[in-house]
Amino acid sequence: MIIVAERLNATRKAVREAIEKKDEALIIKEATDQYAAGADIIDVNAGAHPDREEADMTWMIDIVQGAVDVRISIDSSSSAVIIKNIHKLTKTPMINSVSLETKKLSEMRPALTEREADVVALCMDDAGLPKSADQAYDNALRMVKTLEGLGIAREHIFLDPLVQTISADHTKGLMVLETIERIRADIQGVHIVCGLSNISYGMPERFLLNRTFLVLAVGAGLDAAIIDPLDKKLTTAVTAAEMLLGNDPYCRNYLTQYRKNNIIP
Repeated sequence: MIIVAERLNATRKAVREAIEKKDEALIIKEATDQYAAGADIIDVNAGAHPDREEADMTWMIDIVQGAVDVRISIDSSSSAVIIKNIHKLTKTPMINSVSLETKKLSEMRPALTEREADVVALCMDDAGLPKSADQAYDNALRMVKTLEGLGIAREHIFLDPLVQTISADHTKGLMVLETIERIRADIQGVHIVCGLSNISYGMPERFLLNRTFLVLAVGAGLDAAIIDPLDKKLTTAVTAAEMLLGNDPYCRNYLTQYRKNNIIP
């Protein structure tokens, strides 16, 4: 499982205030804590103030790269912000995100060809969020074709089937799981990624629902997740699920995490 750590996001009050006050210590702590918890990639979002997002992103990336030796995901809807910062990254970057929406795709196209990078590709188009697994799967196929047309190899494509709120429609969890299964079976060579928070929005015991849904998604074929790696019960669930699914040869990772006291029952 590829863990994309989500905590350095300007939508979080603590991070937004750190950006405004130029509090390097908080950014360093968030980066080092997430890296120590097993993050493979640290997502960086500096979009609280669009008029200065470019400079804020540069500031955050400089701090994160100086603190930890880890890959960085540039999380921005601005192609200019990405182009300005993508060459600063010493390791293969991730771009979060692009979709088939005509305006967004047109604006992001220059960033997608700037340098080799992983790309989070949302399975949505101008019609909005997919309303069925068929629609999400069709969007996935078109997304792959579009990105390959730009010279992006499948190994760098992270398809996001877009988790939606189950409290608004009890079928949305099953829809995403079916989409993941179909992508894994039929679109060879791509990664599948998702965030979790939408699934449990408006429901009690959200952490429980998030953990359970992530295990189901891993079983369906998910191989990357945008999560909080400091949530030990969540990461424990992933580690256990991967072992039980046969994705952890000789149970090495599970045993390693157990010895590090990272397995929380």
